[in-house]
Amino acid sequence: MGRFGFLIFLAVIQGLTEFLPVSSSGHLVLIQSFYRGFFQPGALFDGILHLGTLLAVIVAFWKDVVRLIRVFFKWDRKDPYFRVIWLIMTGSVPAAIVGLGWKDQIEALFNSTSSLFPGWLFTGVILILSDFFRREKKEMKDITYLDALIIGTFQALALVPGISRSGSTIASGIFLGLKGSVAATFSFLLSLPAVGGAGLLELRHVEEISHSMLLEYVVAGLVAFVVGVFSIKILLRVIRSRSLKWFGIYCLILSLLTLLLR
Repeated sequence: MGRFGFLIFLAVIQGLTEFLPVSSSGHLVLIQSFYRGFFQPGALFDGILHLGTLLAVIVAFWKDVVRLIRVFFKWDRKDPYFRVIWLIMTGSVPAAIVGLGWKDQIEALFNSTSSLFPGWLFTGVILILSDFFRREKKEMKDITYLDALIIGTFQALALVPGISRSGSTIASGIFLGLKGSVAATFSFLLSLPAVGGAGLLELRHVEEISHSMLLEYVVAGLVAFVVGVFSIKILLRVIRSRSLKWFGIYCLILSLLTLLLR
């Protein structure tokens, strides 16, 4: 497989696994480790792929995103979404602190498989537990700022490859009593500043690659976007069927695999 074909393959994997609770970054790091000669400055390629799937979130939750933007600029405190904005901002604080404070250490993890065993182990355990501890009482209006901060802390942990961002945030939301669909929606909305910020941060490495390579990266990002739109629909269906444990078992298998490959 040529380099460009490999990049497209990675884009498809990113689109499929970004929203399914199995850690897209973990899959990218593991697959990239098997391809000799693969190189990216910092985590630029991964960052562009994440921006592609971020666009998928915007498309899938277009009405929510537009309403959030409208409420923000109108500063309409009477609209229920005004509070959602503050919940998202509260939940984004942990990832911002970790991402900016330890950006070099986090980037280093994307060039190593060292975090995959504990990361997938953690993800597998919380996904399996979430299927057994569902209370499903809280709607979006019932989310507290403490809830948002806790979910945001789990999102910050997911900066480590192997820990699923969607899996950890949705599972933590379920532990806190959110309905599965509400936990998923809040998880995706919470991803907008976190994933967007992380992706934009990686763009500082753009000058280190050629124009032709940048074009390949952009095409791969668009592929990740298209696949991601379908992946979101799959996850929302899975959430309603209460079967996250199967993704948890898959993560435990990956964790064992990476342990054996050490």
